[in-house]
Amino acid sequence: MAHVDSPTAQIALDGILSAISLDESAGGGRVTEPAADLGIVVAAASSYMDRVVPPDVLVVGEVGLTGEVRAVAGLELRLREAAALGFRRAIVPQSNVLEPAKVSLDIRGVATVGDALTALLG
Repeated sequence: MAHVDSPTAQIALDGILSAISLDESAGGGRVTEPAADLGIVVAAASSYMDRVVPPDVLVVGEVGLTGEVRAVAGLELRLREAAALGFRRAIVPQSNVLEPAKVSLDIRGVATVGDALTALLG
């Protein structure tokens, strides 16, 4: 599992990662796009930790069972579209980080869910 410094946040993070595979049994919507995984985890952690993710941040990445953030297909196009929609920053898989000249966003690569939570929620 991913690791964060606070024991309370670690318990929440472990529960969130475990619950991702239970989305249908919880009665929620069905998400079939793997690139949405990291955004869902960050949204749940944001709610639990009562911290706001800035609205101009795009969060993209597939999350593995151990909390690693995996590359996603078509990232350059996704980032260009996000910039066109007004996003200014993006959290993306470290393995997908693009050259800054390719898109007009401030891009931060993360290797784990813990890295993403630290970058966005402190």
